[in-house]
Amino acid sequence: GLKTVTKTESTKTDYPTDEYTFIELNYDNGIMYLKSFRKALSLSIDREKIKSDIFMSHASETVIPIYPGSWIDTSSYIVKKDIEEAKKILFDIGYEDIDEDGILDYTKEQIQSDDEVLRGELSSENNTRLPKRLSFSVLAYSSPIKESLLSELKKQLKAVGIELRLNIIKDYE
Repeated sequence: GLKTVTKTESTKTDYPTDEYTFIELNYDNGIMYLKSFRKALSLSIDREKIKSDIFMSHASETVIPIYPGSWIDTSSYIVKKDIEEAKKILFDIGYEDIDEDGILDYTKEQIQSDDEVLRGELSSENNTRLPKRLSFSVLAYSSPIKESLLSELKKQLKAVGIELRLNIIKDYE
């Protein structure tokens, strides 16, 4: 007959892969155009937690799609999580949780010309607009690793007031 396998009887196997997981930003979305926002986004992510919890400590951080052990040393560019700095940057851009729903809202009527954070980054020339509510979506093909990773990112970004909506594509067709 059939044998029931319990969780304690299952086996995990570690093996090397050449898989590369990354998030590509849509720069047509006005908020992603801001270097300061991208920095706040990066500061909001706990890569160590993702590496240990999602990838069982078998992942390497990199800022470019080249293996971290290669001759190009990018370790000085790795950003460490700093929630307070991320919140400060978002506040400086003009985001606060005015309706107390946990998601930041844009509070400025217009960009001030003396605003150091935004001067030169927003203009009518590049048609950049900031969303009233700090919420955006991510599109990904379905896989257990990607879904776990995105769920963790969603939790981490929520801690600074950013809503991440997950759009998982179940079929590759």
